[in-house]
Amino acid sequence: MLLRDFVSRLPYGERRLFRQRMASEHQVSVSLVRMWENHPAPDDWSVEKRRAQVRKHPAALASIEITEQLTGNEVTRYDLRPECWVSPSLTMTGVSDG
Repeated sequence: MLLRDFVSRLPYGERRLFRQRMASEHQVSVSLVRMWENHPAPDDWSVEKRRAQVRKHPAALASIEITEQLTGNEVTRYDLRPECWVSPSLTMTGVSDG
């Protein structure tokens, strides 16, 4: 699940608290957490808007584990940084053990 989808499912009054807790745990600003929520940006956003309002979640395992814990593992490393992790549901074909 994307981080933005997780946050949007929270009751309106809990979203701000979640963002504050996440920012505190990561030792970053709430505005940066909001930028992580915007990744990946919607297709209809301009390049300028993407540049100003989108940031990738840190790829460091410690950061990813913090987010996984805060979301109850509903948002996983495979959702946050798919380019860094191979989904456990993917299997390798054509590879031999010997």
